[in-house]
Amino acid sequence: MSRKALLVITIAALALCCAFIGSGAACAEQAPIVPKSFDGKVKAYYTFPMCVAHAEVGGAHMVIVGEAGKLVIYVDDGEAESVYEKEISVENPFKMEVLSGYLFIYDYLFNTSLAIYDLSDPRDITFYGPFSHEDRPIGDFSIAGQELLMLSANTVYRYDLDLDGGLNMMPSGSVALSAGLITDIVALGEGRLAYLNSAGDLAETDMQGSYTRTIGEKSSKSYISHFQGKLYYLHNYSEIVRHDLQTGAKDSLPLSDNGGRPLSRHISSVNGLFVDEEGVFVLDERQKKVVKLDHSLAFSGFCLDSFSHEAGRFNGPQSVSASLSRLIVADAGRVQVFGEGAPQSINPGFTPEFALMSPSGKLFLIADGKVYLHQGGEATEIAQFEDIRDVKIYSEALYVLTGSTLYLLDEDGEQGQLLGALPIEEPKKLAINEKTGKIFILAGSQITVYGQDLRLERSIDAAGPAFAAMETDFMGNIYLLSQSGILRIDNVQGRAAFSFSGIRLGGLVGLAINSISGRVYFASSSAHEVYYCEKDELGVKVAGDIPEISLPSNPLDGSGEYETMPVEVLGYPSTLFYPFSESAKGQPFYPEGLAHEGGLKYIPQGAKLLSILDLGEYRLAFFEGKLGFVLSDKLREVEGSLPEFEEGFTLTACDVYAYPYSDDLLIKGRLNKFDEVKMVGAAPSFDEAAFAFAKVEYGDGEEGYVCLSFIARKWQEFERPYVEAEVFSGSGGVPVYGSDGGTVLFTLEDHAKIKVYYYKGGYAFISHGDGWGYVRAEHITEDKAFERQRMGFFMLMGTLAIGAIFWVIKKRHLTV
Repeated sequence: MSRKALLVITIAALALCCAFIGSGAACAEQAPIVPKSFDGKVKAYYTFPMCVAHAEVGGAHMVIVGEAGKLVIYVDDGEAESVYEKEISVENPFKMEVLSGYLFIYDYLFNTSLAIYDLSDPRDITFYGPFSHEDRPIGDFSIAGQELLMLSANTVYRYDLDLDGGLNMMPSGSVALSAGLITDIVALGEGRLAYLNSAGDLAETDMQGSYTRTIGEKSSKSYISHFQGKLYYLHNYSEIVRHDLQTGAKDSLPLSDNGGRPLSRHISSVNGLFVDEEGVFVLDERQKKVVKLDHSLAFSGFCLDSFSHEAGRFNGPQSVSASLSRLIVADAGRVQVFGEGAPQSINPGFTPEFALMSPSGKLFLIADGKVYLHQGGEATEIAQFEDIRDVKIYSEALYVLTGSTLYLLDEDGEQGQLLGALPIEEPKKLAINEKTGKIFILAGSQITVYGQDLRLERSIDAAGPAFAAMETDFMGNIYLLSQSGILRIDNVQGRAAFSFSGIRLGGLVGLAINSISGRVYFASSSAHEVYYCEKDELGVKVAGDIPEISLPSNPLDGSGEYETMPVEVLGYPSTLFYPFSESAKGQPFYPEGLAHEGGLKYIPQGAKLLSILDLGEYRLAFFEGKLGFVLSDKLREVEGSLPEFEEGFTLTACDVYAYPYSDDLLIKGRLNKFDEVKMVGAAPSFDEAAFAFAKVEYGDGEEGYVCLSFIARKWQEFERPYVEAEVFSGSGGVPVYGSDGGTVLFTLEDHAKIKVYYYKGGYAFISHGDGWGYVRAEHITEDKAFERQRMGFFMLMGTLAIGAIFWVIKKRHLTV
């Protein structure tokens, strides 16, 4: 890196630091950060590209494309790639040439001078000065070696170039051409040149006019360039030709039928050629790209696009947002979603200014004051607002900040004013904290903070540069994006300013924080890239960074801290999160396979949770198969459901748990088959298998939780003997249910032998091997065993009765 670049970065960093500190900051840490390209693919953004050039300065390669009033510059210094734009005074850059770190640009309309730019700093080129030829109109120019040829009124003027102590140009002769109207000239070096006239004649001559030699047949030719004795040009708008000036040999690359070469899919039209020692750079205005060929006209593998249908590359990002672990990019003409499998590209038919996704996957798009809900492949307009400044999503609702009001919008288009007639001037940016739901509004140099009850809590001084976006991390620290860096406002440690270094950015838009990884994303509309910084670089906090909450080491110690209680969420929404660290794994309180380390899960209002531990500010609770922490101030305890019966017995041997969670570490007892239990309460279902648990009293007054499906009501009929039978369904299997009639304990094969104890409400209580449960009565085949058993019982009883009668008769009447 040059001294000039280092000086510029140092000055920018100091200026940023001073600006961030402001008058209200007691102290501010300043540190440089190097943003990384999100997808690793650099993209240029061309609107109407007119010409192209290549330069190598100080080991850095530059591909430069001229547009109306600007240059689009790609830089690769071997360590990083980037694209930036440079405003120039040339309104119609038609042709560019490079000489030892200087770029010459020709304007074909305002053509009395050439504009020269200094390329010594590839990432910040500067204007060197103009060059004119006696204020005469310039028809064309060309550079070869250290000589510059300039065409004016069919006369070619030569200037010798001297680079000692700067760029010096000295006139050294001219030649008048009389071959019709000359339109193009090409410097061949050592005083030689080629020219093209309006009739399609291409010829070679020298500055003395000592010879003229025709090159090729008469035809349409354009964009002529030269390298090492060979001319490259577009022929009849259909092929790129390489013409050897010494041998006359030609090679061509058709644009429509390329003979199997892998190029036609890359180029559809040519409106610029630039050839140097690196290769042939072709500008395709129609597809808005630069394609590099080698000198034999074979595709080199380098293609710098402006627009791409490839997911994961960016055309013109407008904003970025995050939803849980997903990143959503509002790109030119589409929306791109990252974070769940392969990148997803959604084409709504317009370019959204904002794209935001709810945790459940609903996509909101904002463009021209209209709000769209994208679902089923179509974008449906659901609302309109005037003067939209910023939008954010929290749970399933969209917050819209206008110049005077904060609105809340649901997916059905229902809207309400949350904060009308804001008591602040010119609200610009909005952020909503993912943990607490607090609302942050940036206006001028102040940030106002509102609670979920919409009461103003405090104001924060945000003096500094113009901020392009605002976001908060999980713990409420504020991050502000400017064009030069990021300011973090932390209530605990004060302020810290981070300046961008190592890469030149511009047109920064959007700011998003991944609530799980903590990565900070933002986009550059001029470099047409999405960048990110790691959480540790900026001090971002996520759920996984919350200090570990002190938990009981083992619920089996008899301390009794765990208490299962149904709770209901009052706030809308609430958040379940998991502040577990790696060190917690293997401990009884860490449910392996259920909790997602560092994850978040939104919980709607009215949802029921199963709380197992009250920690004051937080509750440890189950929700939809996940165990995590939720803020206590958004919960209320609700009465648990009562068991259907009071006394029961176990259908099979089963475990007793400290609380309803199936893990060997939390087993506190075991029940045998047919053990009697007393039902104390019923816990709601919580895990993915939807097993309900009952709190029971067993043994000598012990209490614990048992899967309800293993418990049956204690019936007197249980004392009856069983009969043997078979099951048959016709479909290959008969389910055996628990006492809830819905949970399948196991499945019997057709014709399986079972023991039937009693019938109850269309079900039969049966056993098969070591398994017990209920089977639908219609699945039990007719079996005479019960009838035979009953008949045998009656015959036995009859025989005994007859025998008893005979015995009495004999005793009383026949005994002598």
